[in-house]
Amino acid sequence: MRPSWRPEGATLAETLRGPVAPVADAGPNVLLVTAAQLRFDCVGALGNPVIRTPSLDALAAGGIVFRNAYTASTDGAAARRSLLSGIAPSAAAGRGMEPAGLLRGFHERGYRTAAIGDVPLSRGGCDGAVDTLHTVRRDVPGREPDDYHDGFLAEHGLGRGSGHDSAGEEGWAAPLTEGPDDGRAGPAAQPRRLSDDLSHTAWIADRAIGWLASHDPALPFFAWTSFLEPHDPYAPPAPYAEAYQPDAIPLPPGGSRWRSKPLLTVPRDARLGGDASPCAREGPLRRAAALYYGLVSHLDHHVGRILSALERLGLRDRTIVIVTSDHGDYLGQYGLCATRPNVPYDALARVPLIVGLPAGTPGERGASCAALVSTMDILPTLAGMAGVDAPRGAQGRDVRGVLRDPGTSRNQPVFVETGAFRAVRSERYKYVYSGRWSEGELYDVLADPFEMSDLSDELPEVVRDHRGLLLDWAIACGMEGGTEMG
Repeated sequence: MRPSWRPEGATLAETLRGPVAPVADAGPNVLLVTAAQLRFDCVGALGNPVIRTPSLDALAAGGIVFRNAYTASTDGAAARRSLLSGIAPSAAAGRGMEPAGLLRGFHERGYRTAAIGDVPLSRGGCDGAVDTLHTVRRDVPGREPDDYHDGFLAEHGLGRGSGHDSAGEEGWAAPLTEGPDDGRAGPAAQPRRLSDDLSHTAWIADRAIGWLASHDPALPFFAWTSFLEPHDPYAPPAPYAEAYQPDAIPLPPGGSRWRSKPLLTVPRDARLGGDASPCAREGPLRRAAALYYGLVSHLDHHVGRILSALERLGLRDRTIVIVTSDHGDYLGQYGLCATRPNVPYDALARVPLIVGLPAGTPGERGASCAALVSTMDILPTLAGMAGVDAPRGAQGRDVRGVLRDPGTSRNQPVFVETGAFRAVRSERYKYVYSGRWSEGELYDVLADPFEMSDLSDELPEVVRDHRGLLLDWAIACGMEGGTEMG
């Protein structure tokens, strides 16, 4: 029986606004696909020689791949809120940021809107913004009711804890690591107990496809599908759990080099991951990475189903498709797994960003773009393409100029925030700083892409310049922003 709190069909159109008349000069349809914890280098089109992501690779072949895209925050919830608003996490509280801000502008422009999956929206907060809402939350203590667990799984006789993501709140916060002497079993990774057809990944794709099939093609649409994979605990369903052999996985470098990184060795409170030693054994890391790769391929399969539905319904040529992630995963780098300690190194801060353009839109297809961009840039860019006003004070930049000319060399710095840490990436350098401990690290990311050698003592002038950039950014977070880059 459908829970009493869930509106029939999870459709809000009846309680929002009446039918919206088609807009003659409306911009393109938008399909925004976000993954959870997908590393920038775990997509075939981004250079990974082992992972199998045919759907994302095909999208990249017909679109634009951004090699230097950064999240606004390595905290997933903050990253999704900033993506929706174009506002930096540090500025959100002071500005009364509304998570539905991106969708509201499109809805008022005449777009039909849908938010499906792990979205920072609730039914009470969607008035005037979202026509259709289907929610799934991680199955941890304190989880609010959602459509997937309390509707779909309950209708199949499966209760709380039956999914793969029921490790508990403490399980999510603890570092999934193993020290040489602490006796722990290593990263929490195991095949999912549920079959593929009952997984939340398939459920999200099913509802996205169903919504597209029922959509009136005379109206433009904005559909956001927010997947929970490949987040830990790494638990893909069969056959994806056996798709990769651990010995074949190319682990990122690091090993014991973490000991030379001040931000991994300073005292940390429990919220930042405690002071546990990183994992010293390669075997458990490889097994976790193999299952992580399986999750990525599982995600790719279901994203491909949505893209195929766009083609089948005759909507692809009118739709801009964006695929990105909230943040990355250490995946063995520095001997760590998952996201703890949550320091915004590129392992966590750099994300994949693939843009598939509608037919007739200027832009080089199959291009690989080196320009620095942020996930905060997605909102103002889409708004510009659709003739929608971005929310006041949005700090993301309209990067339509980069879409038109992916070979542009213009690189404005990008910023990442999380907890006690701030990071700035310029064209050559990356500086990570914690005001809590007055510690900072500087990397030449062109020569040292895995951020192994801290240059802060060798290049004090570069450190000073980048700390100045962070200060300017902190000031700008209280000002109006949003200029076109290109």
